[in-house]
Amino acid sequence: MIPMKRFSFYFAFVCLIGLVGCGDDGDNNTDVDLNIKMQYGDDPLVMYDALTYPDGRTFRITDVKGYFSEIGLVKDGATTEIKDVVFFSLGDAHSDLDEAQNGFDFSLPETGVKDFDALTFNIGITDEQNNTLPADYNSSNDLSKASEYWPNWESYIYFKIEGNMDFDEDGDYENGENVVLHLGTESALRNLVIDVDGNNSIEMVLDLEKVFSNNGEIYDMEAMPTIHASLSDAALRNINQLSDNLAQAFTVTKS
Repeated sequence: MIPMKRFSFYFAFVCLIGLVGCGDDGDNNTDVDLNIKMQYGDDPLVMYDALTYPDGRTFRITDVKGYFSEIGLVKDGATTEIKDVVFFSLGDAHSDLDEAQNGFDFSLPETGVKDFDALTFNIGITDEQNNTLPADYNSSNDLSKASEYWPNWESYIYFKIEGNMDFDEDGDYENGENVVLHLGTESALRNLVIDVDGNNSIEMVLDLEKVFSNNGEIYDMEAMPTIHASLSDAALRNINQLSDNLAQAFTVTKS
């Protein structure tokens, strides 16, 4: 088994999915409002809009979605799990410029945890969750989504980025120029631990350009535009590369 990598980010903010406590309101319960805006570089990311890949070629992103799991609050070294799994269809909230500027909104239920030190969550699902099948769940559970399970891998797809690239640079997206980057199996699981300040309104940015280029290393899209069918050694290496980049592509702009 490929070990899960752990990423720790320390910001003076509240971050991601979860119930992050908030102020002296005399009430032990509070909810958290999360907003995620996708960008490509400095610009809002709009599905199907033309983009410039880090190698200079034209491409577009048509869908982005994925799972987050084991969302918890950390206080005095102890973690209280708040939500076991959530599925986000981020692309649906970025279909035009107005939507992209507003981003994806999500509220998590109330929690009695206050004065916590950090928020923790996974990009992807746990090994235990991944050893189940969509049929094991009722329709209200996000793990019931058959479209997010790939039997050939015996795994859920933890995160998807799909689109097209003009590989031959003729100005058109033709058959065979599809981009299907499906990150799955335990190789794709990443954990983040984030210092927080107790604010219950969180605004995050996911910069997709950073998923494809990190520290000068560009993902070779032409060599493997599709990660889906088989789990070759090359596919696993690319899943690891993209999952590492994805974990570092989230930033908080307001908390």
